[in-house]
Amino acid sequence: MRIFKAPIFTRDQLELMEDKDLTTPFSDEDAVYIGIDHQYELTSGYFKKRGVNLLESVPGKNPTKVNDFLRMLRLKSYTYFYANSGSTRALINKKVALGIREGFTLYTYRQAFLEAMYVNGLYLLQNGDISMVSGVDLDTMQNMSQDVVRRQNRDYHPQAILMWKQLGLNFYGRYRGIFTNDMGETW
Repeated sequence: MRIFKAPIFTRDQLELMEDKDLTTPFSDEDAVYIGIDHQYELTSGYFKKRGVNLLESVPGKNPTKVNDFLRMLRLKSYTYFYANSGSTRALINKKVALGIREGFTLYTYRQAFLEAMYVNGLYLLQNGDISMVSGVDLDTMQNMSQDVVRRQNRDYHPQAILMWKQLGLNFYGRYRGIFTNDMGETW
């Protein structure tokens, strides 16, 4: 099994590159492309440049707590797409990796995607991972289980959900005709 290794670019390189020169997916200071899962994962540097120190913000004393939080944020984000789209995981991963959406360049699509993950990450830092607890719904004053919390998307920020929808990640159907393989065949 061959695992994809994404090229790594610096911010300076990205500023000099045009969209046609950009190889997607790629890793940079903001996000790392995990080749085995075909998913982007934010870096602590992305939060830090926005004024959020994850070492202080993520609760716990585990030395790997920041990496664990970033991995959980990635998995939670991609789980939302998988659960709320009629497309396959492979097609969603490919759509995110290649940044295909009308009205977006490859770079702006990726930045909008990372911004939505960041918004949801702040929401999780402020509220905790609500899907991991069960208790009482304060709106209805009724008991709720973990399944109810997960199905109602209470652990996703509404703005992040809206941003992901704008990126086309809630699409029901097939992405026929927008992907081209190495042989030039469109599917």
